[in-house]
Amino acid sequence: MEWRQSIKQVLDAQTQSRAQSTFDHKTVILLSHNFERFCQPRLFVQSRQDLFSYSRSFIRIWFLPHFVVDSLSALLLSCTNFKLMSEGKQLHAQVITWSLQKNHTLVPKLVSLYAAFGLLDNAYFIVTDSHVLHPFPWNILISSYVSKGHFEEAIFAYERMAIRQIIPDNFSYTYVLKACAEQSNLDFGKKVHRSINASSLNWNLFVQNALVSMYGKYGDLETARSVFDKMHVTDEVSWNSIISAYASRVSAKRLLCSLKECEQLTWS
Repeated sequence: MEWRQSIKQVLDAQTQSRAQSTFDHKTVILLSHNFERFCQPRLFVQSRQDLFSYSRSFIRIWFLPHFVVDSLSALLLSCTNFKLMSEGKQLHAQVITWSLQKNHTLVPKLVSLYAAFGLLDNAYFIVTDSHVLHPFPWNILISSYVSKGHFEEAIFAYERMAIRQIIPDNFSYTYVLKACAEQSNLDFGKKVHRSINASSLNWNLFVQNALVSMYGKYGDLETARSVFDKMHVTDEVSWNSIISAYASRVSAKRLLCSLKECEQLTWS
């Protein structure tokens, strides 16, 4: 591809002055936006040694803040995808050297990197040290806690996010409700439910499913059914959650009624 060859020509120039004589500033900035594709397997680099050799040269030649952030973001994503922890830590050190550790673009990539290797204490420190006001890096952290079975830590992280007045989104609610369900923490789950009702977010299928599952697991069938009945759209997860709730708490007759209702809606 033409952009790939252009990137290689910049790298082959070895110095900024020689690269500038070949490409103007605007062209190199355009090439930087393709850097993430450049870092992906089967496109240009044949090995991780190639990846970091070329990328370090590219960043050194064009050390421009807005360009370096895009390049580092692409490299951190590649480290996560390629499972390159050592190289990822080297990049993190470089990020700190350049005082970019609180950059809003790089923080989620750093959190994803450490979370992918199960280093959740590192991921937590990065999030709390960054002061990012968007829920995205917090969602990565909370979902990682949930996937690893650290439900109490997931709830704690959600509380830290709220204290910092970071507004949760549908992903935040889904993950923390799952943590509440697994932790049998209905009181906090109800608090989250009230927050959802008070928010301006449109009701989301995944959030509603998480609520049905949480109330169902705790045995609050009345609230679980109330949430379920208000759902405009349901899926297999919705029905599995409500049926599982009835199966563990009520008579076989009531469960059979729910199964028949599910069958009627499925075939109607």
